[in-house]
Amino acid sequence: MPISPENEARYPGGSLRSPEWLAIREWALFRAHNRCMPCGAENGRLHPVTRSKVVLTIAHLDHDPGNN
Repeated sequence: MPISPENEARYPGGSLRSPEWLAIREWALFRAHNRCMPCGAENGRLHPVTRSKVVLTIAHLDHDPGNN
């Protein structure tokens, strides 16, 4: 789902492409060992069950977009 312009402004640096956000995203993927936290599927590889390519996104653990 695309990020609306008003929500993109909430990201650190004000953009999904800002250096601040990209650094946070890289850190979050590193912390998760580049894997999906619930199922363990590895980013960029085929999912062991669905056999589709895994593309990880970053989300708030508490589902609160204001909690950075």
